[in-house]
Amino acid sequence: MAVVRRHWKLMVLCLAVLVGGAAWLLLFNTNSQTTAQAQVTLQAEEDKVSTADATAARKTLDEQTYCAVTNLRQQLMLRNEDLAALGCTGASSRVVLEELLGWYEANREKLQQARRMRLASRQAFREAMDQINTGQADEGVVARARYLFSELAQTSQRERDLTRSVIPVIGKKLTEEQCSHWTSVRKQRFMPGVYRYVPDLTAEQKQSVRSAVHTSAYRQMTARTDEQRQQARTAEAEESEALSYSQRTAMEEMKAKMRQNLPEIMQASRNALPAPKQPVWVGPDLESFMKKMQEQQTR
Repeated sequence: MAVVRRHWKLMVLCLAVLVGGAAWLLLFNTNSQTTAQAQVTLQAEEDKVSTADATAARKTLDEQTYCAVTNLRQQLMLRNEDLAALGCTGASSRVVLEELLGWYEANREKLQQARRMRLASRQAFREAMDQINTGQADEGVVARARYLFSELAQTSQRERDLTRSVIPVIGKKLTEEQCSHWTSVRKQRFMPGVYRYVPDLTAEQKQSVRSAVHTSAYRQMTARTDEQRQQARTAEAEESEALSYSQRTAMEEMKAKMRQNLPEIMQASRNALPAPKQPVWVGPDLESFMKKMQEQQTR
């Protein structure tokens, strides 16, 4: 005890140093963890934002340009749901749409001329056919109708060829896998619903899917009893039975991508191709209506 009484000041000082050191180490470790967690959170937010379209919206397009580019998107299968099915994000879809708009503006005159020629050929052919159908045609009119039909086919083909010339331009903005999928989607554009996005469908599968979809839709529309409703659900389940396991898996993965990316792509579409001002919405609640439409697109 005498030793303690003689050196108590030194012992207190050592104890204070130890306690202070332990506290500093604890505080340093806590701050390091907090900083690391903050960096992880910030990086996650940056990764999340990086997939969205962060660029400012352009000025509202004029009605003619907006309608023409929208028509191109439909012909080329570059609608919002198509881009989502390809795996595009908001940022990458903005690049694609900007490229499409730039191509249209550079080829506007050629496209308008090709369209005018096709419409003129169609009108002339219709007039000749009206004469034939009403019994007012002679052999000269019949011969002219044949010529006009051939001319209509040629002008239509020229317009299609001009439109398709943008495909390699857009392809440079997509990955190799996306380009391959896009080619498949364009070939299957007339398939119902999401089945146009299923890769490698055979002719037999296409026929089976179309038949099952039409049967299901008809039974759902005409169902009146519980038994009929059950038959409609059975027909609906048969739609995917025509697909292989890998195709069903690919379709489910595609649906997941669409659900994840479609909101970003819709915003990117509004930024890249701002629609002309429209009259005030007077129908159902717009937000609910758009949400319902989005759900239908991803089924």
